[in-house]
Amino acid sequence: MENGQNTQRDVAVQFVQAEIAANQAKAAIAPAFEGLIYGIGIPPSVHFGAIYPSKTFALGWPIEPLPTEYVAIEATILTAFFVSSRSRRWPAPVPPAW
Repeated sequence: MENGQNTQRDVAVQFVQAEIAANQAKAAIAPAFEGLIYGIGIPPSVHFGAIYPSKTFALGWPIEPLPTEYVAIEATILTAFFVSSRSRRWPAPVPPAW
């Protein structure tokens, strides 16, 4: 029984060490990723930001809709852009100390 527990412990330690290495790699490329996400995320944000008021308030702006195959891609890029940019600009909320 003891050998089985040692094996499980060794696997858990290896898993944690692999997670630590993966997080260190993510931290190393984070600055480059931030510039990349802004370069990719700003054009779809501007497009969405122009379509929304134009269609909602009938402003008549000549904004072409995306081809149907790009709609899901733009939605994914927008989600990634706002999620990643929010996590870098604002700290996580701190729960009150009661």
